[in-house]
Amino acid sequence: MREQALDLQDILRIIHRNFWVIALTIALCTALAGISAYYLPKRFKAKGVISLQATYFQNPLVRDLISDIYDQSELNSQREALFKYALNNNFLDKLGDKYNLFEQDADEAGRDYEREKLRERIEIFSTSPGTFQVSVTSPGRISAFQMSREVLSQIVNTIIDQRTTLLTNLRSAMEGHLQSISGIIGAAGPESDGAATSDSSAAGVRAKLAKLRADIRLLLVNFTDKHPDVIKLRAKQNSLEARLEEISAAETPDSPTDVKATAPLAALYTSASDRSVRELYADLLKKLSNIDIVLNLEKDRRNLPYISIVEQPLIPSSAIFPRVDLFLAFGLLLGILCATLIVIYLEMLRGTFMSPQFVSEQLQLPLLGELPSLEGNLSLPGGGYLLGRGLPELSREIAKR
Repeated sequence: MREQALDLQDILRIIHRNFWVIALTIALCTALAGISAYYLPKRFKAKGVISLQATYFQNPLVRDLISDIYDQSELNSQREALFKYALNNNFLDKLGDKYNLFEQDADEAGRDYEREKLRERIEIFSTSPGTFQVSVTSPGRISAFQMSREVLSQIVNTIIDQRTTLLTNLRSAMEGHLQSISGIIGAAGPESDGAATSDSSAAGVRAKLAKLRADIRLLLVNFTDKHPDVIKLRAKQNSLEARLEEISAAETPDSPTDVKATAPLAALYTSASDRSVRELYADLLKKLSNIDIVLNLEKDRRNLPYISIVEQPLIPSSAIFPRVDLFLAFGLLLGILCATLIVIYLEMLRGTFMSPQFVSEQLQLPLLGELPSLEGNLSLPGGGYLLGRGLPELSREIAKR
C-alpha cells in the first residue's frame, strides 16, 4: 500500500474533530507552568557598576618607582586579580553569617563548599574597558540589594588599601635610605667646591653604584628579580662593580679611599663631600616628597580619580527566576507538543480514511463516484427514514437494516 501525504483540508478536519482535546491539553500545560512559576523559590539580582581606570596603575609622580602598565590584557589581569583578592574568605564568612547563608555547625569542608556557592552568586564581568558590572543574587529583594552594596564597598576599599599599602611601603623604604645618606653627609661636613670627583674615579663609580642599588631596592618592594626593569638595573650594577674592582686594583693599598671602603656605608658613598652623593640625596628627597603628595591627595576616598561607583545598586523590582512570562511560553509550547502527540495517537486508533481519493489509491481500485449529502429525510425499505447525512453514515445505517 502506498503512503499518502495529508493536505491542508485533511489537517483542518483533524483539528476540527479534536478541537477540545487540543484546547484542553494546551490550557492544562500552560496553567501548570504558571502555577509552577508562582510557587517555585524566587531569586532576585541586584547589580551595580564600578569603574577602575588605568590611572590606578599609572601615576606620573611615582613613575620612577612604580612601573606603569599600558598593555590592555595585563591591565585586565591586574583588575581581575584585585577583584578576586577583595572577595577573600574572611569577607565571605562575614557576609554569609550576616545573611544566614552559612550553617553554624559546618565543618571546614562544608564551609569551603558554602563559600564557593556564595562566590557563584557574585558575578563580575567587564562591560567596557575599565568598567565592570558587579551583581549579587539572593532569595530576597532587600538581601540582594544590601549584599550588592556591601560587595561593591568591599571591592572599592580593598583596591584603595592595596594602593595605599604599596605607596606606604615605598615611603618607608625611601625614608630609611635617606637617613643612611643623611648620616654620612652630616658626619663629613659641608661640600667643598673643589671636591667634585670625576665619574671615572672610584668615588664617582661608587656614587653611581649607590644610586643604582637604591633604585633596585625600591623596585624590589613591588617586583621580583625577574622583572625587566630589575634585570636591566642588575646588569648595570654588575658592570659598575666590575669597573670599581678595576679602579680599586689600580689604586695603592694605603690609599685613604681604600680605608674608607672598609666601612659598609662608606663603601657605597666614598666621601660626604662627593657631589654625586648629594645629588642622590636630593633626588630621593624629591621622590619622597612626591609620594607624600600622592598619599595626601588620596586621603579623601570619595573623590579618587581612578576608581568610582558609576551605578549604585537598586532594589530589584522582579525576580530573575522563575520568570512568569518565560514559564507561560514554555507551557504553551509544551501544550502544543503534547496535544499533537495525543491527536496523532487518537487518529491512529480511528482507522478511517481521510477522503475517497485516498481509498481509491490505497485499494488500487477506480473511483466510480461519490454519494452527495442528503437534504431532508430518506425513506428506507421496510419502513423508517434517515436524516440527511453523507455517505459513511448512510452506509452504516443501511448495513444495520
